[in-house]
Amino acid sequence: LESTRIRLHQRINFSGPVSQVANGTHQQQQQLVSVVLFLVVPSVISDHLRGTTAPFSAMRPDPSLLKWDRVPTPGNMSDGTLTVHLDPDDPESPEMKLRVKMLFSKRQPAPMGPMLMHCGGPGSGTECMETHARISGFDLDGESYDIWSISQRGIAGSEPSMKCSGAKLPPLGKDKYDISDFTDCPCAHADGTPLTFDRGTEIDPDDEEQVVNLLNHMKLRSKRCYEWDKMQLKGAKGKTYNFWEWSGTQLLAYDIDTMRQAIGGEQLSIWGASYGTMVGSVYATVFPQNTQRVVLNGNVPPFPEKSTWAIGAAGGMQQA
Repeated sequence: LESTRIRLHQRINFSGPVSQVANGTHQQQQQLVSVVLFLVVPSVISDHLRGTTAPFSAMRPDPSLLKWDRVPTPGNMSDGTLTVHLDPDDPESPEMKLRVKMLFSKRQPAPMGPMLMHCGGPGSGTECMETHARISGFDLDGESYDIWSISQRGIAGSEPSMKCSGAKLPPLGKDKYDISDFTDCPCAHADGTPLTFDRGTEIDPDDEEQVVNLLNHMKLRSKRCYEWDKMQLKGAKGKTYNFWEWSGTQLLAYDIDTMRQAIGGEQLSIWGASYGTMVGSVYATVFPQNTQRVVLNGNVPPFPEKSTWAIGAAGGMQQA
C-alpha cells in the first residue's frame, strides 16, 4: 500500500513526502482519490475478467451451475439443484436439473476437498450420502471432506424423469388381463410379451419360435419407448434430442465433473459401491487429472462389449 501511494504521489507531481500528501490540502486529497479510482478500479475489473477473483467453493458455488435450497453451514446438510447441458459439448443443447445433496465439512474449506458417494443401482440418488455417510461412519472425522451424492439423469427428482405415471386399475370381470390393462406407459412391455423379470424370462431358450416371439415383443416395446414424446427435448435452436441417447454412466461422469467445477474443486474423491464402482472407474478414466482418491467397494466388472456380456450372462444363467 505504501509503495502504491508513493507511485500515485509521483504521478501527480506532488512535492514532499507521502505523509504530507495524506495530510495535505483538500484539493490534493481529491486529486489523490481521483487517481486511485482511475488506476485501481480498472485493475480490479481486469482481475475479475481474468478470473482472479475469489474462487467458487462448496459454501459459495457458481450460481449459474449450482443453487442450494438453503444457505449452507459447516457441519450440516443441504439439498441443491445442479444445472447441466444434455450434451456436455453443446451449450445449445437442453438444460437439465439434477438434484444433489452435500454434508459440509465442519472446517471450511474442507481440507481434503469434495468426496462423491454412489451406492449403486443404477438408481442411487441423493439419499446415498444421507443414509451412508453418518450412519455407516463414512463422514470420517466430519472435517476432512465435503461429502455429496447426486441423483443421476432421469431418476429421483431430476428432470426430465424417466418415470412413467400411467399406472391404473384394470377393469373388473375380464377372463384374461393384458399389460395395457394396468398401465399406459410407453415403456411398459407390449401385450403378449412372455413373463420377463430382472435376469431372465419364462421361455425355452432352445425353442426358436419362443425366442423370436420374445425378441419381437421387446423390439416393439423399445421402439415405442424411444419415440415417447416426453423423451424428445428441444435445444436452443429447435434441434431435437432424444433423452435416451444422452443418459448413462459416461454422461454421469461429465455431470459429476460439472459439480466439481461448480464448487471450485481442483480434484474430487469417489466412494462407490456395486454399480457405483463403475461410476468411480469411468470418472477416473475420463477425468484422471481431476481425480484424487477412489474407493471401489464390491467391484462390478467392466462391460466393454454388451454382446459379449449378454452371451456370458446367458451362459451363466443356464448353468445356474
